[in-house]
Amino acid sequence: MHAYYSEKTPGTVRADENGNPLPVKIDTVIVVYVETTTKLIAWDTAWKDNRMYRIIPQLIDPVPFEVGFEKGGKEKIFITTDTNHFLYQLYLQPIGTNLPPPRSIEVNQILLKAQYKGKTFLKVTGRLIEVDSYPSV
Repeated sequence: MHAYYSEKTPGTVRADENGNPLPVKIDTVIVVYVETTTKLIAWDTAWKDNRMYRIIPQLIDPVPFEVGFEKGGKEKIFITTDTNHFLYQLYLQPIGTNLPPPRSIEVNQILLKAQYKGKTFLKVTGRLIEVDSYPSV
């Protein structure tokens, strides 16, 4: 399991009526990559820093998959899987309602909740790594 985040700033800076720049809101995108042995896992909810997220899973095929560059580095990050395993990219979308996580987690970790064959399970990621992606147009 690999957890990454990137910070995006808008391309256009808003200004007030006098032309003074307004504070820029940075958008943090959190993505978790999980290697599984089955496609039958139903990803549900995630928690980070007492915020609750909806998980939007996407099967990645083919692998290896290029994530981007570690912040400040020049080497590309690739994720591969073992033979007959599957790689899922889990996007975390904030939910307006916050419920406390079912168990405690450390700062800079994410708790994932999913169901498999009618049973609920929890997984904790390692520390999040900040990545730079290719600049957008």
